[in-house]
Amino acid sequence: MKQWIKIERIPWPLTSSYEKAARMMIESYYGPMAETILSSLPKGIVLDLGTGPGYLPIEMMKRSQPIKVVGIDLSRRLIHMARANASMAGLSDR
Repeated sequence: MKQWIKIERIPWPLTSSYEKAARMMIESYYGPMAETILSSLPKGIVLDLGTGPGYLPIEMMKRSQPIKVVGIDLSRRLIHMARANASMAGLSDR
């Protein structure tokens, strides 16, 4: 019996709302999550699947200079947002 994996992405009209909701979670969720991840992985390259607007990778890179992140998302609009957010944080080279 074959099993199919259904790939889903946030629909284009909802990406702005998703980004705003994610932005409100930076201090309460993404920051602490970055600390938890970095406690086990203080350096190296991280692959972030479903990166969305990129807030988790940004928080990780702010906290650890040796960390580099590759973010992947199905939504082109969210990838553009993640790139812009990394650039505004001065982290686009990582």
